[in-house]
Amino acid sequence: MLRSNLPKRCMALCAAVVLTMFGVVGVANASSTRTPKHCITVVEKIPGKHGKSRVVSNRCATSAEPLFAPASDVLLVTFYQDAAYGGDHDDVYGSSGPCDSEGYGLSDLSDASDNVSGISSYIYGNDCNDQTYWTDTDYSGASNSNLNDCPYVGDTWNDNLYSMKLRHS
Repeated sequence: MLRSNLPKRCMALCAAVVLTMFGVVGVANASSTRTPKHCITVVEKIPGKHGKSRVVSNRCATSAEPLFAPASDVLLVTFYQDAAYGGDHDDVYGSSGPCDSEGYGLSDLSDASDNVSGISSYIYGNDCNDQTYWTDTDYSGASNSNLNDCPYVGDTWNDNLYSMKLRHS
């Protein structure tokens, strides 16, 4: 009798060990996967070429809960935490329509930089194809200009991008 139950007991024990191992591995993988933080910032258009855009709202979520900008706002730029558009991101919307030659001035990107733990890359939207960015607020410090999406802002600006002008050229 002991002989006939031994294979069944061994199989049950092996199955329990295997299930436990997969259960532990599954839990470890689930806890190490982090959902990127997603933020939405809405700004209003600058009154003149050297003006400053005013932040109308700024919201973030770290869960899978979706965030939406008002339908009338247009996406100007998305800032990313990592090079090549990875990690946390902040979508910046304009409440005054797409970029034109006057554009939008983002004179203090401290909140956006904090939202994504430092800006490393960005993608522009809605005709904002002419971007100039600086290492300091109020358009000061080292600057760089770009006419495309930017998979890496460069060593000087990586995690140090604190102001930007967006225009259509």
